[in-house]
Amino acid sequence: MLDKKIIYKIEEKVGHKITTTDCIWLSKEITDKTNRVIGETTLKRMWGYTSDKNRKPHRSTLDIIAEFLGYKDYNTLAIDLELPEIVISDFEERDAIETDTLNIGDIVELSYLPNRLFSLKYVGDSRFIIETVDNSRNLIAGDIVKITHIEKGLPLYIPEVFRDGKNLGAYEAAKNGGLTSIEVLS
Repeated sequence: MLDKKIIYKIEEKVGHKITTTDCIWLSKEITDKTNRVIGETTLKRMWGYTSDKNRKPHRSTLDIIAEFLGYKDYNTLAIDLELPEIVISDFEERDAIETDTLNIGDIVELSYLPNRLFSLKYVGDSRFIIETVDNSRNLIAGDIVKITHIEKGLPLYIPEVFRDGKNLGAYEAAKNGGLTSIEVLS
């Protein structure tokens, strides 16, 4: 969950308390202002509206929040708000997925700029069927893709794309800035 001082600062900026239904709107506001994405589910978690509200936000997410509030980064925001224990260096959990850890039927939602959104269904053997895709000129719903590693902040490398039984070759998505969000739905 996000520190109450930061929540107050965000709500002060937007002019009202953030409810669970406001998280979609706030996600868009943050993207419009920073050109970086924080998904609505992450925001709901940060406000304590989900069952895993005790999960700490990633440093990159905190940096986006700080930028939205007009700060250079999270450290600058933390100093200004006099938050306890400012960590300058630390080990960071990576927001990444090794696809062999997924269960058949899991849905992975990915996004990257500008406005690219994918929903992939895991079918086993590091392969996915693209269920839905928004704003892509190259990949389409129904394509079968092989992906072994997915990591936020990095480009998405797809060594094989199959369409109508034909291998179209390798494809690299999110070359500029990497993936902005990854979410696994079971």
